[in-house]
Amino acid sequence: MKKKENQNVREDIVEAAIVLSGINGIKFTTDELAHELGMSKRTLYKYFSSKEDILHAIIDKFLDRVKTKEDEIIANVTLSDLEKIKAILNIFVKDFRIVYINNFLEMKYYYPNEWKRIELWLDSWNPPLDLIQKEIERGNIRKVNIVVLRHMVKGCLFSLVDKKFLYNNNLTIQDAYKSMIDIFLNGVLTERG
Repeated sequence: MKKKENQNVREDIVEAAIVLSGINGIKFTTDELAHELGMSKRTLYKYFSSKEDILHAIIDKFLDRVKTKEDEIIANVTLSDLEKIKAILNIFVKDFRIVYINNFLEMKYYYPNEWKRIELWLDSWNPPLDLIQKEIERGNIRKVNIVVLRHMVKGCLFSLVDKKFLYNNNLTIQDAYKSMIDIFLNGVLTERG
């Protein structure tokens, strides 16, 4: 029973840290986090040894959430393959907690080991290439180099989280991702083009 209670407290800490990172980026302090949770900093450190340990748990939760949502979409028999592709691309738009990834970019500079984990995940993440291939064969997606498409999608996911870019162009991360998905799925040419 104690182990489950400890796990619940850990999850509460991670959720509060996610919210704080959504507000302040990863620059939130453990003092702020402990205050938000109504616990002492000492109690916080019973569950996590450091702020980096908390960030590690946030990344784990982020990666698990993306994988779970992807698996749910793939398993959904009511969706066509094309709808599944769109839904997977929209994971980053629809789940506001996942959108907090735009605050993770700071990890690159302050917590490079944690950033490396995100990069490794991104390198191993595979958009649903088999579904895309099926839709190419059905004629719903024009024939493109899937390897290049995969690389472009992955590159765009993180290039659009640049806060300066978003701010200078008066965009939210959701707006940027929606535009990216629209361009990938519909291209830039009109019917006349």
